[in-house]
Parts: sequence; structure tokens; C-alpha cells
Amino acid sequence: MYQNSNYVIHICFIVMLISFSNTSYSQTPPPSDQTGSMEGVMEEENVVTYTASFFNRFQPNSALDMLEQLPGFLMSISGELRGYGSDTGNVLVNGRRPSSKRVTVPSLLDRIPANQVEKIELIRGPVRNIEMQGEPEVANVVLKTDVPAAVRWAFSGYKNFDMEPVPIFTNISIADNWNGIDYNAGLDVFRVAESDRNREEIRDINNALTEKRLEDGNEREFEANFDLTASKWVDETLYTWASQFGIQEGGEDFLSLRTPQIPGSRTRSEVLFTDTGEIQFEAGLIAERNLSEFLKGTFLVFATRENEDETATERSFDPDENLTEEKMRVSNQIEKEGILRTEFEYSAIDSHNLRFTLEAAYNEVANKVDQTTDTGAGAVTVFVPGENTTIKETRGDFLIKDIWALGDYELDYGLGFEVSKLTTLGDQDTEQNLNFLKPHAELSYTPDESMRARIRVAREVAQLRFTDYISFSLFSDDDVALGNPNLRPETTWKTEVGYERRFGQENVFKITLFHHWIDDVQDLIPLATAEAPGNIGDARRWGLRFEGTAELDWMGLHNGRLDINLKWQDSTVVDPVTGLNRVLNATIITASSQSIFDTDNEYVAVIDFRQDFEEIRVAWGWDMTLEADLPVFKVDELDLRDKDPLINLFIETTRWFGIKTRIDVHNVTNMTERRTRSRFTGQRDISLLDFRQLQHRKDGIEVGLTISGSF
Repeated sequence: MYQNSNYVIHICFIVMLISFSNTSYSQTPPPSDQTGSMEGVMEEENVVTYTASFFNRFQPNSALDMLEQLPGFLMSISGELRGYGSDTGNVLVNGRRPSSKRVTVPSLLDRIPANQVEKIELIRGPVRNIEMQGEPEVANVVLKTDVPAAVRWAFSGYKNFDMEPVPIFTNISIADNWNGIDYNAGLDVFRVAESDRNREEIRDINNALTEKRLEDGNEREFEANFDLTASKWVDETLYTWASQFGIQEGGEDFLSLRTPQIPGSRTRSEVLFTDTGEIQFEAGLIAERNLSEFLKGTFLVFATRENEDETATERSFDPDENLTEEKMRVSNQIEKEGILRTEFEYSAIDSHNLRFTLEAAYNEVANKVDQTTDTGAGAVTVFVPGENTTIKETRGDFLIKDIWALGDYELDYGLGFEVSKLTTLGDQDTEQNLNFLKPHAELSYTPDESMRARIRVAREVAQLRFTDYISFSLFSDDDVALGNPNLRPETTWKTEVGYERRFGQENVFKITLFHHWIDDVQDLIPLATAEAPGNIGDARRWGLRFEGTAELDWMGLHNGRLDINLKWQDSTVVDPVTGLNRVLNATIITASSQSIFDTDNEYVAVIDFRQDFEEIRVAWGWDMTLEADLPVFKVDELDLRDKDPLINLFIETTRWFGIKTRIDVHNVTNMTERRTRSRFTGQRDISLLDFRQLQHRKDGIEVGLTISGSF
């Protein structure tokens, strides 16, 4: 399963060590007429500041273009977790975190023209009133003041040669000041189109081929979002309003042709149709005020609502195209969230900065499902326990902390307390009252701005996914995923030791060693005749994260740069089925907001190369992603997924009218994704193998054109 891990790790480290050794000892200053892109880097305690001139060589068109070239920084994705304080990411704008959860940070930054950015600060420790929120570093995009109105626009279109629909994306936004109100309004419109082209084989216990399958699926989605953010000073209080309204319409058509490998057998088919519609709304208000010379207060109120309808129909046909069975599921899910949050910062004590935070949140998910099956005698209602379920959560989160400056040392320590009440209403009414202490401490040592070391210890509480409380049918796998209303969140004691070294303006080397002790691991537990999410005991996870940026001038690649992000880990947990030790279950990434670095597979490596030709205002580059196998251990099956390296290319220019034109080629090698699903007659590994499903999938090569600009 993990045979390629050492090979990947060795390659990544060798490349970076060669880069750093050459840049640190043999790099010569650039000619005086080419120093523009190397100037504009200033250092102060806990902050490395990159002024706008540093990014000139990249010909940025927006603040997002600039942030993506920040050396040694990887932007984290936010917006998926419940609550506000736990889901704010690691990017600030003018020292403040985004006021909206629906408007993602990349979307927000892409609306800001590059000429409105004064500098970007890489903050590596507590400074001013910046709250790190447990992040080792955050990026603060500082904008110029008194800038004129600006309109940003972008259009993207992609052509995949294995599908008919053309995915498109377009957005337009305006930022201006009206009667003392700074506002930003934007409209995003998407048409998403994806395809599945799978070849499958079904093999029995003796590895004999019993069935061949050809599968063809097309997913489509139309989405439109309008959002408005506005802020205004009223006396000494800054008020910020954020809102968004969005609609989505989409679905999937999936055809599976199944041919038994028995002489004389003919092909039968299964067809799956899915239609979905969603309406979502978000609104929030933030008020900030200096209550005294040493006391600052912030108050936030926030609310969201989503309403999603889905209709899924699966039809089975015999070789003569006669309908033999029809399954239908009609569902509605409504999600609500309300948040009240207050923060206070007190700085009157010398060398100390005290913070107090209190957040109250209410979340509710109501899921309603009607499901039937018809084999020719009329529709019969199908009852799946736990499908019609409402989950309500009331949660309070309290934190008090102190940041103590001790010369070259800095101690960030505090104590949090989380209390929640979870109520499940439906086929089984349950109620859980949970409470957790969350202490943390981080000691950092920064003798100068080229070196930093830190050690961190913290207890963190995972956030339960409401989908684990709700049961639902898996038409494509002919299976049912049961929910568990008694599931508890896992808690983790995390220890991290990090070291960072900087060589000049762009060369960065960062390594973090980590070890996690996990209690109440969330996994799948065996039931009498099925499985459900549950807690399986304790586990450990350990490994390292490596992040690096290196200039490549020493190789003759002028203005060339290499970025590497690598995670390697191992883990152990007692399997609830076999009683033996195994690794943790991996997470199958299904949303763009999820990071591949957060899944529990053995390694992930992302390598980015870029070279800029300043005189002709052209840049090109490539990126490659390598991932280890993704194992998912279920009660009666083992699901193992792996894929070839993913390689993308791009070329971009701003030569014409200041408009950025970019061509992307995604999945250059048309990589293969493989899935091996081993199904057992009873519990996994202690029962006989029933069948093995072998799937090969190719997504096709995709070419994209993006044009963007501002005026």
C-alpha cells in the first residue's frame, strides 16, 4: 500500500536541499537594474513584510495573485465548519478576518485589484491586535487608503475532450465608497460540468471474472451567488455588514452497462438520474470599538440558512430493455445556523496581552426522505432507519488566554471550555450533553527574523458531522449508510515542534514534527447486520510537514521558483472488526473546500514550479500532486483508492491592455484513478470474500482559458 512513500519523500528532500545549499552559499546579488522584484522585503519582530514592489515580477492582477506567490505560505480553506472562531482560516485583510463564511478567501482576494495592495505581512507570532487562532502563521493583506472605485471581472472556460458540456465561471465585483460606507458587491455565476468514465470488473473469491461494467456519468451544476459587504465608522465604532444570497441547480446522469461473463449472457443496464436544487442565505453584522486605551471589544451576530431538495431515480433494465426495477428517493434538507460572539483584548499589563472570547451558536439540520421501490407490482415504501431525522445543537465556547513576551521568547497559553447539547429527533429521540476543557500552550523562540523555533501543545475537539447522524441510501454502491445519534466527537492532544529558516527574500525552509494522541476515534462500528459511524477507542498519529520555497537562478533558470509542500504520517488504531492494529481511515475528498493535506493517508506531496519573464510579461509553470493510497476500512468491506501523479501546466501573460490571459492544461497525462472494493460475506477479513470490484477511471485532459482584469 505504501511502497512509493520513501521514493517520493527522498526526491522532495533532495531537490529542496540542493536548492537551499546553492542559494544560501553561492547566490550572487542580482544586477542593479533587476532588483525591483527583490526589494520591498522588510523584517520586524514576528513579521516579515512584503511590499507591493516585491510582487512586480509576477505581474499580479489581483491580491490573490500576490498571496499565491508569498514565499513559504500555504493558504488554508475555511467556511465548512460550524461556528465562527473555529473556521476563520489563516488570511486577514487589513488585520481582520473575513466577515463572511460563504464568500471564500480566494474569491474575496480575487476581487481586490493588485494596485490597491500596499503590502502583505507574514505574521509568525502575536503582534498588535492580531489573533493567531492556533495557526503557526497568518498572512495580512494591507490595502491602500483613499483608493478610487474599482471593478474587477473574470471569465473562465474549460474544455474536456471526454465530455460535451463546457464548464464556465464568470464574476464581476465593484468596490467603492458611498456616503462614508466602504462596500464591495459581487456576482458569481458558475456552470460546472464533470464526467465519470469508469471500467469495472467484478471478480469472485477465486479472482475469476464474473461481470464487466462500463459506466458513463455526467454531473452538471448551475450556481449563482450575489454578496454584499459594507463597513462604516459611526463615531468610534466600526460596523461591518456581510450578506450573500445564492441558488444552485444541478444533477447527475449515470449509466452502468453490466455484462455477466457467462456464455450466452447479454448486457443489462442501470440508469441513475439525480436532480438537486438549493437556496442559501447568509447575513452577519460585526461591531468593533476601543472601549478604553487598553481595552478593545468586538461583537458579532451571524445567521445562515440552506434549503436543498433532491430527487434520485435508479432504473434497472434487462437485456431486452424491459424495466425490472425502479427506485426513487425524494429528500429535503434544511440547515440553519445562528452565532453570537464577543471578543475582548486587554493590553495594560506590560509584556502581556490578555484575550477573552465567548461564542454561542445554534445549529439545526432537518432531513426528510420519501423512498420507494417498484419491481413491477407497484411502488412499495422503503424504510431506512434514521433517514427522517432532525438534529439540533446548542453550543457555547469560552476562551481566556495570555500572550507573554519574554525577549526572544514568547509564550502563548490559555484555557478554553466547550459545552454543547445535541438533540436528535426522529425514529430514535436522543439527547447528549457534552463538555470539554481545551488547554493550549505555545512557546516560540525567534532570535532574529531568519530563524524561528516553536513547540506547541494543545487539546482540540473535533466537530461532529451532522451527516454521521443521518442515514441515507447509496444507490451507486447498492448500500445503505446508517447514522448514529450517539456519536461523540473525538478529542486530540496535539504536540508540534517546528523549525523555520529563511535565506534571503524568497528561500524558506520549514519543518514541523507532530504527534497526536486521539481519544474516542470516529470510525465505523459493526452492528448486528450493518455498520454505522461510532467511536472505536484510542489512536495515535505521528509524522512531519515540510514546506519550502527556493529560487532557481543558480540552475540558470532566472526568476524560476520551486515550492514544495509535503506531509508524511503514520498512525495506529485497534480495528473494531479484527482486533488488530491498523492505520486510520482516510478521508475521501469530495469538496473543493477540503484540503488533501488533512486526510489520513501516508503521504501527500505538491510540487509547484514557476518562471517569470519580466521583459515580455509572460510566465509559465507546472505543478504535480502525488498521493498515497486512500484506505477506508468498513465493517464488511475494504475500499482502497489510488491514483497516478496529477500534472498541470499553465502559461499566462499581461501584455495586452493589462488584462491577464491564462491558459491551463489540467491532467496532462490523463491519469488513471483506481478503486478496489473488496466485499466480504460477513465481517471484513474474518469472513470469506464475496466479490472484488475493480474500477479504473480517467477524467480526461482539460484545457482552460481565463481572462481577468479591472477598471
